[in-house]
Amino acid sequence: MPGYEIVRFDGDIQLGGGLLMLVKDGIKYIPLTNINSIECQRIEILTKCGKLNIANVYVPPLFSLPNTIIVGDWNAKNKLWNSSYENTRGRIVEQLLVDNRFVVLNTGQPTYQKHDGGMTHLDLTLVPDSLATKCT
Repeated sequence: MPGYEIVRFDGDIQLGGGLLMLVKDGIKYIPLTNINSIECQRIEILTKCGKLNIANVYVPPLFSLPNTIIVGDWNAKNKLWNSSYENTRGRIVEQLLVDNRFVVLNTGQPTYQKHDGGMTHLDLTLVPDSLATKCT
């Protein structure tokens, strides 16, 4: 594209994905190290007001793949998995579960010990309802 520099990150060819940013010619930037756990490309733009970080992220359609078990630290609070309170991210995950017919396999036990010794429920294991009775 005339007038722009292409900053490209090729994802896994078999899984799809990949990212591309267009940076207007003349804008000074520095490519930053990618975050290993997610498909992400980052740059830092030098402006008159200081540095500006830009992140371009690709999240694959996890819930649409057949027979998929999704695990991870969601940093989401919801009473469905025995959190003492709910937050916005927890309500979003709950809606994803409903919309995609997934269930949480967690037993209600905390999954993370905080530095002060308290326990919390951050890690979730999600499965489609068709697999739920076959999993523990």
